[in-house]
Amino acid sequence: MTIFAFELRLNSPDAPSGDDRFEYRVWSRAAAALPTISVLQSNWKPERTEKRADIYLLGENATHALIKLRDGGRLEIKLRGRDHAGLQYWSVAMSQAFPLSPTALDQFTAHLPLPESLQPGAGLSPAHLLAALLWPGSTIETPIVRKSRLLFRRGSCRAEITHVGLSNQSWMTVAIEDAEPISAAHAVDDLRLGRLPNRSYGDFLCAPSLPDAQPSLDP
Repeated sequence: MTIFAFELRLNSPDAPSGDDRFEYRVWSRAAAALPTISVLQSNWKPERTEKRADIYLLGENATHALIKLRDGGRLEIKLRGRDHAGLQYWSVAMSQAFPLSPTALDQFTAHLPLPESLQPGAGLSPAHLLAALLWPGSTIETPIVRKSRLLFRRGSCRAEITHVGLSNQSWMTVAIEDAEPISAAHAVDDLRLGRLPNRSYGDFLCAPSLPDAQPSLDP
């Protein structure tokens, strides 16, 4: 199966997960990640595919408070906790559809963070929220990240292979997610992902440049 074929298979509705989890995510050019795709297809169970575009809302704390409009609609906030043996720990602080409640809007303002609360009307829709954030001189960045993902599962552990498009560039990211750190660490070792740094979407979007040549992920 080619690296693009997963966009046509196993399609199912996208359902946001509220599970807190340990994560390990590596970024690479597509050619370097091909061996990992082969290993996952051989030893893991394909679960489903997803294809969407997320709008990330990047403030000064984006590497520890990851905020996005999921598929341009639902507001999600993930907070980074204490790392464990090279794994990043992320918890879901918010996952809400619009319109947002005043409490949710205040929570969003605190996590971005913003110097003052937004007007209640900012929570009416994603368009209202973006308009309220992008005033002249605002330092908030709102990159649109296109994702096409194939998800695998083995026991409690989930793996994903994602083609990521940002502006006119593209990358491949391979990630492990699990509520159990030991299981996640074993999966990272099995796939030999540990030779590349663990970088969340926040880490990557705040410094998206990657060298043209990455170490091979070939196990």
